[in-house]
Amino acid sequence: MNLNVKKITLLVFVIHIIQVYFLLPTADALFVNEKKVPVKVPVTMCVEEANVIHKSLGAHLNGTQVQMNKIEDASKMVEVLKQKLENEEELGIIITKMDYVPELIENDLIKPIDKAYEELIFNRLNEKFLKSSLYYQEKLFGLPISRTTPLMYYNIDAIRSSSCELENFTVADIPKNWIDFVILLERCQDKGDKEKPLLLGGEAYDWIFQSMVLQEGGSLLDANNAPNLANSKSIEILERWKALKDKGLINIEKYWDSAINIFRNGESPIVCFSSNGIAKITELEKSNFNWAVGPLPIQQTNNVMLGGINVYLGKNITDEQLEAGIKVMDLLYSENVQLDIFKNGFWPVINGMLDENMDASSNKKAFQIAAKELDKLADVNYSSKQTTLINVLRKAIESVLKNKTSPKQALQTAQDAIENK
Repeated sequence: MNLNVKKITLLVFVIHIIQVYFLLPTADALFVNEKKVPVKVPVTMCVEEANVIHKSLGAHLNGTQVQMNKIEDASKMVEVLKQKLENEEELGIIITKMDYVPELIENDLIKPIDKAYEELIFNRLNEKFLKSSLYYQEKLFGLPISRTTPLMYYNIDAIRSSSCELENFTVADIPKNWIDFVILLERCQDKGDKEKPLLLGGEAYDWIFQSMVLQEGGSLLDANNAPNLANSKSIEILERWKALKDKGLINIEKYWDSAINIFRNGESPIVCFSSNGIAKITELEKSNFNWAVGPLPIQQTNNVMLGGINVYLGKNITDEQLEAGIKVMDLLYSENVQLDIFKNGFWPVINGMLDENMDASSNKKAFQIAAKELDKLADVNYSSKQTTLINVLRKAIESVLKNKTSPKQALQTAQDAIENK
């Protein structure tokens, strides 16, 4: 090969190298794409129901990793998500109530859990919490983050001071059936300073009502999972509540913090709430009062209703967000976040976490009594109109306990409201 040919060959090679260099991204460009500009994962959650999870995530994730979208009112969750989807906003990871699965699917707001997420999380979960609200038509749509169960709270000191017949009241005397429970309430009025001894605490009374119907062998849904509020079992339970109201034995306190103070002061020595109240009362132990817990005083069946929070994947979550969201999911099921959940009185859902921390709790006895209900959990179905069901059921209960509406009329009005929506 002559010298001129060699020069031409070398020049072509250099030109080719220069072309490749300018066509490829620089090292800085690659670093920006992969490191400097991480994908923000939208996390949409209802703070009302998932406040503990929100705070715990906030403590472990910074704003460059997630974009927290807070919804204060859980009853507006579905409507807010629908509006976001219509506006082509990204839903990302959704954290909200466990009983919304059919409604979220009906409105095409969520997609099945990604296989990578399922493989990452599923084996960590306590099998007790793998029943309700996870699957739909054999597809996994939700994963549990926290759980809670209904529970009765008894201010032992206030009960003892309310009646001569109750001076020696102990945990062993906590009623196990409705008749004995009503007798206890009536005796709490003996000295006249306990006008309404039973308090429904917070806005959980619709859930407590559903729990009592379930434990009495009934349901708020028909065989096709359509709302059926005005059935005989539901009417029977609301009639029992009305009978308590007619005797001046029951009251509703909308705000749990207020309810817990009323309980501590002994004005209403018995409160019906959920298991996460244990943590709230523990904070009040500086007051040094004697209290205990027990199951709902309806034991017709062993069906105990769960409450709690699930994690879902928004319908329009992107592949990039799914990949980046692995860190969020991993954190939700980490010991740090699950321990925060337990410290706030909710049941943690990962294996070993409950027994391990219950034994170390200052309220070990209360947690042990409450945890017995976890062996009786029912596999409950929910309605695709769950938000409406909850709202009209609350109104029905209030109309009976605060006004003079009959239980049958109140529940029929609630049923009509669902059917006409």
